[in-house]
Amino acid sequence: MMEISNFYYQPEDFESFKNFILKTEKEFNPPISDRVNIDEYINKLTNEAVIILTKNKNHEIIGTACFYCNPKDFEYAFLSYIATTLNNQGIGSLLVNDMIAYCKKLGAKGIETQTWENNNNSLKLFNKFNFEIVGKKSNRSTETNSIILRLIF
Repeated sequence: MMEISNFYYQPEDFESFKNFILKTEKEFNPPISDRVNIDEYINKLTNEAVIILTKNKNHEIIGTACFYCNPKDFEYAFLSYIATTLNNQGIGSLLVNDMIAYCKKLGAKGIETQTWENNNNSLKLFNKFNFEIVGKKSNRSTETNSIILRLIF
């Protein structure tokens, strides 16, 4: 079993976090950088989101979940970004488990996220945690629908 641990983002993680996002965002279809200014997106995440980092024994980032959780203003936390460099190793599940615990502790009603309807890895992960499809959004530029998912605690 691989030695991995989750940590909350700290300012000293900025460069390695940025490099991780730049590496993994290309796996999204379309890449996030095709839709938004990637530097602004990274800055927004590091300034406003809760970021959980999965690191290996060498302290290299191998996974992250970035989400917004403010139950005073929004009933549901919103998962904005989740990615790993190693699929089918349990990293996504570890991240989602920690995110759920964090959001429950803050009093959120649940978690919402959005993914492309053809993103089978994400759908498999969210189904594992009983997220339910609550809507679809069409995207004219890709002709692929986004699926809106919700987990109610």
